[in-house]
Amino acid sequence: MDGPGNGQPSLAAAVDAYAEHLFSAGKSVATASVDVGAVRWFASAAGIAGASTMGRDAIADARRDADRRRRGRGQAGAVTWRDADRISRRAAKEGTPKGLRDAALVAVTSDLCARVSEVAALRVRDVSAATDGSATVEVWQAKTGKSRTGYLRASTVRRLDAWRAAGDVDAGDAPLFPSMDRWGRVKEPRRAMEPRAVGPAS
Repeated sequence: MDGPGNGQPSLAAAVDAYAEHLFSAGKSVATASVDVGAVRWFASAAGIAGASTMGRDAIADARRDADRRRRGRGQAGAVTWRDADRISRRAAKEGTPKGLRDAALVAVTSDLCARVSEVAALRVRDVSAATDGSATVEVWQAKTGKSRTGYLRASTVRRLDAWRAAGDVDAGDAPLFPSMDRWGRVKEPRRAMEPRAVGPAS
């Protein structure tokens, strides 16, 4: 089987590319999910490892984009996951703790389709790592006092890990995104960012 080791793209990458092709051709998320599901079934029947997760990230990304378009909330045009990835990469290139924090902040907000107030309130303990490199997040909703479970892609978890290492963010009860001063240093005692600070100027 072709794979990264012999210079060929992995089958998982090929399935992701196929899903992207379906979306660019105007297929709905539901239709693309059925088509990709058929590919997964054949791959599983052939005994190919990891068949059950092939195309999952591409489908999840498209579903998030569709969810943003439906929800709207009367705000300016929603940022797609591709835009969020570009913004995250740009912020991470700074190599500073603040740049790494902002990169993780954008990626997490995008993956969770969350309000800034929900992301600002996240604690380290709210994030649970999965064995495949992704993670789930317990997102608390202030209006209801209830929580919902969100999903973070492996790429977002890597950005989050880079920020946590740079910012020394490891205590379970600590805010995941603490306030920083104008010099890019984490403020002490540590407090969660104010929702109004979650933006380009934070």
